[in-house]
Amino acid sequence: MTMERSKSTTDGETAATASPDVDGSATTAGGDDSLRDHYERWATETEAWARSLEAQLQQTQAQLNTANKELNRVKHSISWRITAPLRGLAAMSRTVGVATLRPGTNSAVRAGLDAGLALLRRHDGLRNAVRKVLSRVPGVGSKLQAYAGSRVEERSDW
Repeated sequence: MTMERSKSTTDGETAATASPDVDGSATTAGGDDSLRDHYERWATETEAWARSLEAQLQQTQAQLNTANKELNRVKHSISWRITAPLRGLAAMSRTVGVATLRPGTNSAVRAGLDAGLALLRRHDGLRNAVRKVLSRVPGVGSKLQAYAGSRVEERSDW
């Protein structure tokens, strides 16, 4: 901080020192009131900004709570629970992929698919219902049909 001698004031007195202000301008010892006013304005503006941020935070928290309630309502609905198997199949088709459905790879997935195909082969009504549902998800249906067709040891018509 540099100290400078200032010029005479209007009444003939000389200010002892000048110090730089926050914005880099120099204020004299006689300018203490303007410096105080500057910092009071800054404090007032900062407090107003903080109150504004707190209001935004409360509004955002209220929106989050509303969204969480809506999500819970959806997840506990009958339709969400009924469509859970479809979402599981869709997720499986995205993660498993065609290569995994070929015999000789990923034994855990293959065992699950084989058990599901065996169940479908035993129950015509269930098989027809699954076909109807899978017709709405063609990617999954075609992958399961390809897998069922690749299982030589059992009937390929699922």
